[in-house]
Amino acid sequence: PFTRGREKSREVDEIQQEVQFLVSKGAREVILLGQNVNAYGKRGLKKPVPFHELLYKIASVPGLERLRFTTSHPMDFTKECILAYQEIDILANHLHLPVQSGNNRILKEMRRMHTVEEYISIVEELKAMVPDLEISTDIIVGYPGESDSEFEDTLNLMEKVKFSSSYMFVYSSRPGTPAQNFPDSVPQSVKSERLQRTIALQNRLTHEEGKKFIGTEVEVLVESESFKSYIDFRGRNAQYWSVNFTGDKRLIAPGDMVKVVVEEATGHVLKGRGVVQEQNDKPMIMESENSLSTI
Repeated sequence: PFTRGREKSREVDEIQQEVQFLVSKGAREVILLGQNVNAYGKRGLKKPVPFHELLYKIASVPGLERLRFTTSHPMDFTKECILAYQEIDILANHLHLPVQSGNNRILKEMRRMHTVEEYISIVEELKAMVPDLEISTDIIVGYPGESDSEFEDTLNLMEKVKFSSSYMFVYSSRPGTPAQNFPDSVPQSVKSERLQRTIALQNRLTHEEGKKFIGTEVEVLVESESFKSYIDFRGRNAQYWSVNFTGDKRLIAPGDMVKVVVEEATGHVLKGRGVVQEQNDKPMIMESENSLSTI
């Protein structure tokens, strides 16, 4: 944020009209995008509007079936934003909430303006209201002066929150940031070792979270047909997991919302079979049109 200049917000009516236009052209899902999206409305508007009010406005657009936003900053994540996850049905049960480090001294050096405890409090409140909410994050290892114990604090936070996925990076100096003049005291070999440990932990956490979906039915927004012979379609569920599944191409098309029975989880990808409803509302498993099985 320090390198991108002052934040600006678009007018609510302008955003709402754009969403209405997109939905009229067939869009089923909209993602509100900003460098710090939940700081929306603080400056640049004729009349200040907090971010949670924008969420309710956009969610009221007829025909919109799924709403997401990214990227958020813990400092600006209000009680009203937390409540919106409970009250807005189409707000997807996924939040990308960068934490960067699990140590308060490092967070202060980064000028993150929040503590580990405040971050955990947000997560706990969210999951208390929406138990199946999944959270992803950003992690930086090897920040100038980061000790072994401070790095371990980050791993401990990851274990506590159980992130579904993380974007993980080794620190490198970036012009225009406060840290550019800090002595880069962590050896590259140590940074690399810490990154590999972070990746290994996240892989385990992702595997554990993925197993929870096996045998369950998830709602998937179909994004495209698959080019792989053993998979017919790909899309995402509400928790932002990629979902590959089989189904009848005569009945399913990109843009459809499809129920999928999850049979396997690999990495951050779920695999399964599509389910449709017969006229009497009895669930029916959808096999590939190339399958020898019949419906």
